[in-house]
Amino acid sequence: MIGKIATSWAGLRAEGSATVYPERVAAFFDQRTAGRPILPVGNRRSYSDVSLCSHGTSISLGRLDRRVGADWTTGVVRVEAGMTLQDLSTWSLTNGWFPAVVPGTGLVTVGGACAGDIHGKNHVLQGTFGSHVRSLVLHRTDKDRPVMLTPDDQLFGPTIGGLGL
Repeated sequence: MIGKIATSWAGLRAEGSATVYPERVAAFFDQRTAGRPILPVGNRRSYSDVSLCSHGTSISLGRLDRRVGADWTTGVVRVEAGMTLQDLSTWSLTNGWFPAVVPGTGLVTVGGACAGDIHGKNHVLQGTFGSHVRSLVLHRTDKDRPVMLTPDDQLFGPTIGGLGL
């Protein structure tokens, strides 16, 4: 655990916040038993306070940034939530693709882009980030196993753009 004060991109502060940096998803579940509020966070590239957890534990997903797989004939990729859009763009470009939605900064994580259902400079033509998500794995604090969600699932809509709540 590191730190007692967390800050957002806009400089907002959360007192009494600790941050852990797991390298495996299993560590997320370990934090549930610590007795403090927990909040998974990406790179804290939101101007608001949504990535701050006062008197709780923030679980940084920044080290959960691995490539899981890709089908370069269709452009469908599978990555961990901590991958930045900059890294996703670089990987995609080397294979002839580019993400449909890219915000003004490449430092947003894929998980943050899903949670905030971000928009890019081409919003009118491409819609939001969530419009291009085919599935996601949701790790709930009240479940021992992750849940795979697709756009047909009841929790998919509230998860995309619902800040993970």
